[in-house]
Amino acid sequence: MKKKDVKHEETETKKGKPLMLKIVGLVVLIMGVLFYVEHNKNEDIEKNGVENTAIVKSIDYVNYVINEKNSHRVTYYQIIADYDFNGKSYSQKFDFQPAEYKAKFENQLKVGDEIKIKHAYESPLNVIIR
Repeated sequence: MKKKDVKHEETETKKGKPLMLKIVGLVVLIMGVLFYVEHNKNEDIEKNGVENTAIVKSIDYVNYVINEKNSHRVTYYQIIADYDFNGKSYSQKFDFQPAEYKAKFENQLKVGDEIKIKHAYESPLNVIIR
């Protein structure tokens, strides 16, 4: 009778492994699709994008603890900038890690400052900061 129990446990373990592999495969597939879409968006902006100027409307330094047990802290700068294109107004949010923010903006940005952006012609909400 114990042999049947052992075989039953082995069968359950073997069934669990394919499910886990499917989940891992699905996660990898989703990450690949997201990377592909993001890469194509940036490539389209670089090749066919429109240079523009945006006005900084707000700058926030976001700082919070994500897990109190291990005190993992998240910090980043969040910039909201407005710009016009083809008679329409747009607003875009940009998030930067502190090191990236300092490298991109040597001087401290202030509300009202102009920043250079480049966006897709067909979809002006696809934006990168120059």
